[in-house]
Amino acid sequence: TASNERIFFYRVIKELFGQGAGKYAQAIYFKNKVIAITCLSSVMAQEIKLNEKKILLTTNNKLGSNVVEQIKYLV
Repeated sequence: TASNERIFFYRVIKELFGQGAGKYAQAIYFKNKVIAITCLSSVMAQEIKLNEKKILLTTNNKLGSNVVEQIKYLV
């Protein structure tokens, strides 16, 4: 379900960037293989953008399939 993808995204962010990172990036919704996120920190947004492929790969590995194909950034 969409909430699973959001939860896994949150876990991956914490795993890759540290425990506090989850406070700065939040998945808003998941639809059509796109997860939309918002960031409270421009630094965190840049880190996610730079590591987007790794985040997608790790998230999909945790979900067990190629569910998330793109990260959309909301302002």
